[in-house]
Amino acid sequence: MPLLLARIDDRLIHGQVVHGWGGTLRPTWIGIVSDALTREPARAALYVFAAPEESRAEVISIPEALRESTLQTIRAERSFLLFPSVLEPLRLKEGGFPLEEVNVGGLHHAPGKSAVLPYVY
Repeated sequence: MPLLLARIDDRLIHGQVVHGWGGTLRPTWIGIVSDALTREPARAALYVFAAPEESRAEVISIPEALRESTLQTIRAERSFLLFPSVLEPLRLKEGGFPLEEVNVGGLHHAPGKSAVLPYVY
């Protein structure tokens, strides 16, 4: 099965992802790709806990996402990938990951960011 959705959203797992996208596409596996989040196990656990009960969520690093075992999981499951910024999908693509499209969700204001759209910085 192909990847159902690759989404950039700095909120990661939240209501729109769980009920909007999740309710429509029904993922069985959600990969949250973030090197920074893999170094914060307590925060990562909160995102895993917030996943819908019918979905298995994992926080994985960019190198982990590029592993063949992760690609096999994506092919075998109804899979979502979530990214906290534009850098993660860019690095995956540069690493040879077969990423064809990315849905851009909320990227909120922070110091040093410029507005592209009212909800994308």
